[in-house]
Amino acid sequence: MAGEVAPWNLLQIAFIVVYPAWTSFTRMPSGMSLLAAYIFLFLLCIPPVFIQLKIGNHQQKGIVGLLSKHIPLLKGVGITLLVQLFLICVYMVPLVTHYGMYAFIAVAKNPYVWEGCSNDWNFEPCYGHQGLTADIDLGTVYHTINERNKVSPLAESQFFDRAYLQISGNISDVGGFPMWKFSDEVKNFGGSLLPLAMVTVWVFVFLALAFGPRVCGWILFVLGPAFLALLFTVLGYGYSQLDRNGSQTFLYELYNLDMEQFNNINDENTPLIKDWTLGFMLVMHSIPVWTAILPTMGKMTGNGRLSRNVSWLFVILVYAATCQLPQLTMAPYIGNLQRIVSKEYLKIGDLDVIFTTMAKAFADLDIPPVYALLFYLSIFIAGIMFVIVAMFSILDNLVEGLADWSETFQEKKCCVNFCAAFALVSVGVGASILHTTQAGLYYIIVMEHCVNKLFFLTVLLYGICLVIIYAKQNFGIAERIIMSMWCVVSTILTAAIFLYIFITELDKVPGYKNVKIRGTWDLLCWIFASAPFLAIPSAMIHSCQQEDGSFTQKLKYVFCGIKQDPYDPPTEYGYHRPEPSAPPYGNSDSHTYTYMDEQYPMDEVPYYKTMEHQ
Repeated sequence: MAGEVAPWNLLQIAFIVVYPAWTSFTRMPSGMSLLAAYIFLFLLCIPPVFIQLKIGNHQQKGIVGLLSKHIPLLKGVGITLLVQLFLICVYMVPLVTHYGMYAFIAVAKNPYVWEGCSNDWNFEPCYGHQGLTADIDLGTVYHTINERNKVSPLAESQFFDRAYLQISGNISDVGGFPMWKFSDEVKNFGGSLLPLAMVTVWVFVFLALAFGPRVCGWILFVLGPAFLALLFTVLGYGYSQLDRNGSQTFLYELYNLDMEQFNNINDENTPLIKDWTLGFMLVMHSIPVWTAILPTMGKMTGNGRLSRNVSWLFVILVYAATCQLPQLTMAPYIGNLQRIVSKEYLKIGDLDVIFTTMAKAFADLDIPPVYALLFYLSIFIAGIMFVIVAMFSILDNLVEGLADWSETFQEKKCCVNFCAAFALVSVGVGASILHTTQAGLYYIIVMEHCVNKLFFLTVLLYGICLVIIYAKQNFGIAERIIMSMWCVVSTILTAAIFLYIFITELDKVPGYKNVKIRGTWDLLCWIFASAPFLAIPSAMIHSCQQEDGSFTQKLKYVFCGIKQDPYDPPTEYGYHRPEPSAPPYGNSDSHTYTYMDEQYPMDEVPYYKTMEHQ
């Protein structure tokens, strides 16, 4: 099995795992939230990341294969993880498409197409281009704002809603696809570009998946440095060409640690809980800790002892080093924009910071369009990296299952991989097309709100499965005890925090600006949240039907799977030597196999001699 897997070396892993930083573009933590994020990163993420990468590498299986082998009764948990991951990709691809389209819109017209209040899509009141001058009177700007009863919409926000999305009045009004008219090129096209762009993104994902793990790994390896290079280019221009005082002021206010919050910890209105919850959500939505991704990444890392025991360190440290790059990149632009535009106008978070605040910064600060192009292109690359990694994890589990099910599929694995990739992407295109309509943003918001609604159940079930599988391996006893106990604590704490968030947000109504999504969509929201869990009872029934024999034998199979003696050569995948972290066994037992190849050559193992003569 190991020979059929295209390994990803540690250098590739180091650049592939930069993609989680893209979440920080829309989730900008305060100083206290950032402190919480790093604490949760090292306290809650290390054990599950370590275990998933190691068992995926050691067993050379994805999450469904691991559960099918060791806990067949709960293999539905793995299927649930795959379904949740696919639903995330369904709404993530249209969102990534928006980032990519904004990259090209940024250079479509000079000045920026979203700039000014004299366009057909603008309405009164409208807050347009201010411009940055040395003698600007900030008092006049702020005085004018304070005199108004309500904050006027930014011109960039009006462009995004009315010209780009052409967003409908409510989620039930699909309204067709947006027909752009903000430039002569798109006006002369005669059709809607947004669904075509979305299909193009899916086609790129297909090309990354269809030709196997090695090609996919190299594509990701190229995209990772490209994302960092674009981001550092925009960052370098901001700090070298814009006023550093604006950057320093913004960063000081953003990262200010208000330690007095700990003195009011008993106050129910203290912002401490909110800040720590935001830090927790930043980490959990960035690193794929409780998804099906990490076992597959471990499987692709190779069979070396070094990669098996060090790859988890790359995931943790690379994220710790890169998670603040988006904030640092945007700081000089937003900081200098705040010198000429009131903070009441600017939203530092969610999609508004990308499509409104940064767009206004590029326009009002007279930034060359090429840097706006590079900024949006960097977000697009990081987003498409996530989609490729997620879809690859789904595809690998699917192909692995088909290969185990049929010997014909095993022999024609490349063809099966290509066809399965085409089928997955085709379903993805069909499921995502609705998200490119005029009500598409509403569907993105609903799915994002609902898919992970019951995530505390996912964490609890998955954590139990990981500990059981890991404890059954032949790793070092001390390692298994420490990491298993740590993972149990991590699972309980993570599930408890997700449960707290679930309870506190139970009455939260998703929406966009003044449009709230209620009614029938509440029921659909619960369907999206609970549907993936239907795989668990279905897989339980299937597991019970797979084993022939007495009731006791069936019970042993569904709970324990195929118990593999590490010294008894398996009949399916060849002999697995004991994990090097386990202590070697003594010479007194001449029939004991150890990992010391010099003393016990593999050629003398009776199993291999038998296989050679077959």
